[in-house]
Amino acid sequence: MDKKASGQPFPLTLLLVTYTGLIAFFILIYFSSQWMDFEIEKFTADPITTFDSHPFVGVVSNLGALIWCATASVLFFSYILLKNKLKGRSASFLLWSGLLTSLLLFDDLFMFHDYLALWHLNMEQYQVYLIYLILALTWFIKFFDEIISNDLLIFLLAGFFLGLSVVGDFILPQEGIAYMFEDAFKFFGIVTWAIYFIRASLYRYNKMNLAPS
Repeated sequence: MDKKASGQPFPLTLLLVTYTGLIAFFILIYFSSQWMDFEIEKFTADPITTFDSHPFVGVVSNLGALIWCATASVLFFSYILLKNKLKGRSASFLLWSGLLTSLLLFDDLFMFHDYLALWHLNMEQYQVYLIYLILALTWFIKFFDEIISNDLLIFLLAGFFLGLSVVGDFILPQEGIAYMFEDAFKFFGIVTWAIYFIRASLYRYNKMNLAPS
């Protein structure tokens, strides 16, 4: 293949792997629709169009998912960029923090603890939260030194807001102003989580650049 103006070779292998993955993804969509007895077009269509909803339905939830995704992307990119340069557990911290953030994104985007776990895996909401708590505590203990190395207060604020959201999920009515407060706590937590981990990634990048060669 001819090289582009950038001097990089045409990424044939990358495209083949990517398109193979996409084909597998849509095959999975088809079989999932059969398994769940769910119209296949509802997997691919926009929810607002499908259910004839107002464009602002779920705007806060959608923004939250975008922020989760942006945070995970920053962490994964930082890991790829710095994995051969950082010492100790710093690189692993970025990777596993990205995976944890991706898990929270998956839960929030697909309402895993609210719906999927209950109706398709026969798991109660508290059981899902317990699994998340064990995973989070394992991550926290493993990377405690990394977590407290910068902006610990911001991290604690993120945990505080997300914790309030979980408590609200159990005790607050799921409607009206009370429901808004629960979602507001979660959104504050997501934004604060993003601030902490983006700053943590930047801190490690700057530390690497400032380190004597």
